[in-house]
Amino acid sequence: MTTYTASSRNEVVLRYGTSRNFDGDAFDGVNLEGVVLPAARFAHATFKATNLRRANLSETVFVDTILYEVSLRSATLVRAGLDTVRVVGSDLNEADLGGARLSHARFERCSLMNLGLRGARILAASFPHTDLYGSDLGDARLIRVDFSDDGRGNASLIRARLVAAVLIDVNFRHANLEGADFTNATMLSVDFEGANLRGADLRGAALVNVRLDGADMSGARLADELV
Repeated sequence: MTTYTASSRNEVVLRYGTSRNFDGDAFDGVNLEGVVLPAARFAHATFKATNLRRANLSETVFVDTILYEVSLRSATLVRAGLDTVRVVGSDLNEADLGGARLSHARFERCSLMNLGLRGARILAASFPHTDLYGSDLGDARLIRVDFSDDGRGNASLIRARLVAAVLIDVNFRHANLEGADFTNATMLSVDFEGANLRGADLRGAALVNVRLDGADMSGARLADELV
């Protein structure tokens, strides 16, 4: 295990040149803005107040990793793997996670505005009190994903794009989905109880066992099953 300090940027870059394995390392307070570390591995690593703005972390692997108050704004994590990670109070606004795999990940009190998740595979993840305004989940696959209120606050997906997404056993209870785009999405066992779906677009969506009790659908454009 290596502990990097705030002035360790060059040390991290040099280490990457000889080994892409950073398992168990700590990156507290390190400024890694714009760093290029594709296909690196960060299993059991910890990041606290780390600056990774505009970093290139494509195809990077995070397993059992903790990211606390980390900035990943505008970072590239295309086809990255985030397995059993916990992300708290972090900024991923405008980051690109296209084609990424998020398995058993938890994003708590995070800002994920305009996040790119197109084609991502999201399994058993949760997003309490997290803002996904304008995020793009087009062609994504979501299975057993929880955007509901778990006592910490519900997720916001205002104007999120889920065009042609596949959603299976997804919980949107009391989530804010105002203006969200679900056109041509496939939904199986999806719970929208008490959700805000004002102005949402569900045209062309296939709905099977979808719960809408108490949902506000004012101004929503509806799927054929709901007309």
